[in-house]
Amino acid sequence: MVPAIVGGWGRPDCDAMATAGIAGLKRHWRNLIARYGAYPTIWIIGGEAGGPEWTDVARYVKTIDPFHRPSTMHPGGEARTAVTDEKVISFNMLQTGHGGWNAALGAIPKLQTACARTPPMPTLIGEYCYERHMQTGFEDQQRYVFWGSLLNGAAGLTYGAAGVWHAGVEGDPGISPVYDWTTWEEGMNYPGSGQLGLCKNLLQQYRWWRFEPHPEWTSTGFAAGIPKEVRFIYIPNRGVYNWSGITVSNLESGTTYAAFFFDPATGRRFQQGLVSGPGSWNTPSVPSPQDWVLVMQALNFGSPLIAADAAVNQACSGRLGPVGATFAKVSGPGWLTINADGTFTGTPGQLDSGVNSWVVSVTENGGPPTFIQLQIRVIGATNFIFADSFAGYRGVQNAVQYQSSLKVAYNGNVPGWSKAGFNAVHAVDLANTAGQSNLSDWAVMIWQDNVIVSGPIAANTAGQAYRVDFETSPAVYAQSSQATEADDGLLIQVLRGDNSVLASHINRPGRWTGKMVFAVDSFQYVGDGSGNVRLRIGPAGSMTTGRFQGAIDNIVVSKAEVSQPQVLRINHISFDRASGTLGIHWASAPGMRYDLVSDTNLGTPVEAWRLYRFTNIVAFPPDNGLLLSPIPGEAMRFFSIRAYPALP
Repeated sequence: MVPAIVGGWGRPDCDAMATAGIAGLKRHWRNLIARYGAYPTIWIIGGEAGGPEWTDVARYVKTIDPFHRPSTMHPGGEARTAVTDEKVISFNMLQTGHGGWNAALGAIPKLQTACARTPPMPTLIGEYCYERHMQTGFEDQQRYVFWGSLLNGAAGLTYGAAGVWHAGVEGDPGISPVYDWTTWEEGMNYPGSGQLGLCKNLLQQYRWWRFEPHPEWTSTGFAAGIPKEVRFIYIPNRGVYNWSGITVSNLESGTTYAAFFFDPATGRRFQQGLVSGPGSWNTPSVPSPQDWVLVMQALNFGSPLIAADAAVNQACSGRLGPVGATFAKVSGPGWLTINADGTFTGTPGQLDSGVNSWVVSVTENGGPPTFIQLQIRVIGATNFIFADSFAGYRGVQNAVQYQSSLKVAYNGNVPGWSKAGFNAVHAVDLANTAGQSNLSDWAVMIWQDNVIVSGPIAANTAGQAYRVDFETSPAVYAQSSQATEADDGLLIQVLRGDNSVLASHINRPGRWTGKMVFAVDSFQYVGDGSGNVRLRIGPAGSMTTGRFQGAIDNIVVSKAEVSQPQVLRINHISFDRASGTLGIHWASAPGMRYDLVSDTNLGTPVEAWRLYRFTNIVAFPPDNGLLLSPIPGEAMRFFSIRAYPALP
């Protein structure tokens, strides 16, 4: 903000030229330059003035001013056309007209036309629809003209408000006829003045004076910035109930941006993660139906900041420096919360074991954000055996998911897993919509005939209870017809080395509802000591449904914190010869689960007997029963019931 001195007015009701003449105005300006020229001011030769006589005065000011202060004319339209020799002014000022949205919308094309003139000259709007002048020009229109100006090449903007421009006081509006009874104290506190202050403060964090318009960057609104350094895109209000995002185009190859939505009415920021090129990016929905500023700043950070180690299932905390700076998490695992003052807290889970990384923005003293990479190593729990979040997935990313717009890929591979089925392995990136470049968070999607099998897992000590935890969600690729239905399901099996099934579990993720919605599930099994096991994940039913059976993520195998299984006596066995059905019954207790185990050799220790068809049977006290059909084909087979507490 700088002071500007207006030497006189040219309008008919206060015509300084008619009153003082050219000679008088020159003496007046010689006095103004002598009194105020040493101060950092701007000269406005005349208000709503122009023509040869005012041009002569402007030339005189330019000649005698030893400080060479910037000068212009406050015109009825445009300063460059108001003077007969544009070399007498230093920059171009526009008056675009008062009123409501018609005036606001009309101001920007006039500015664009003025900025396109040659030779180039700094240009700005000096008077437009003053805020609440004659009950028009409300704060949303002020924001529109501000961003429409600064992102279309303007060198600045002059804000005005009812009460302020005519220096109104209570009982004396300062002008006749009266346009507004507003006082200057009231006008200076109108919402738009504070909101434009927020917008100015945001711009001043960047090298805004080097911004150039880039309309090719956006499908909506105005865009400007510095290629490969920073992008600003103003998204005007597009009406009620419109949360839709926009398309950001022409992203440069090799440049990664941190993006956030800025609320020009309140100053709130909503981080949108990382985005990189080449190509375009369809942004997520805007936070609410109003106008927004999308800010994209290129990343440029050095060595990572390494914080103290954390342990699985234990809270950790710390603080980033420097004190007094403002911090915001741009991307990284969700278990850590980073507060604005730099303090951070969180509790990592088992799947967070290893080195975790975050991108954090740091703002100091109102300057532009800088970025740091924070790293925390998470130490796993002692009962942990195996985990996979599919972070190593690599596939052909060729589309976005139906409705959610998340990136999807096919024909991929997961390190340590084998695959089978059409175009396996399919996956969805939970961290990225098209164009975003956050750290990927892949979940595997099981198509109708897809099967994945893990490598060997040392989780089969005889008599030891194990727990398999995972998350599942309905899934779809790019076509709605492939979406998971309510009766689709995933079959998770624990395989022995000979491919026989040690344990199995069916999960039904539910019907697709338009987005990935994960739910936690688990099952347990008891080792039989036959060697390492593998996990097999595939469809639970038909392999010709034409649908995805679901998505799975975050698989953990660990020792179960339960007591050793008990071998129960079978109370009653029945056999129905007509149906060939064998009935087995035993006493049950609340909170227990049961497995049917069997062997053909009575000399084998019962603890080593293998599961037989039924596992993880829920207790229905006081008695449980099951039916075997068809009956075993061996000449002799022995059965027992293994009992253990249900997992929490």
